[in-house]
Amino acid sequence: MLDFPRMCIRLRDYAYNEMRYKASPRTNPECARRLMEFAQELVDLRWET
Repeated sequence: MLDFPRMCIRLRDYAYNEMRYKASPRTNPECARRLMEFAQELVDLRWET
C-alpha cells in the first residue's frame, strides 16, 4: 500500500529534471522514449493496484 498522494506530474517530467536521466534522450532518443513509456506504464499499474 502506498502511503503518499499520487504524483500530479508525469514520470517523464519528473525524471528529466534529474541529472542522471538528462543524458539518455540525447545519446539514444528512441531507446530513452521506449524506456520512459515502459516506466510510466509500471507507475500507472502500481497506482491501479
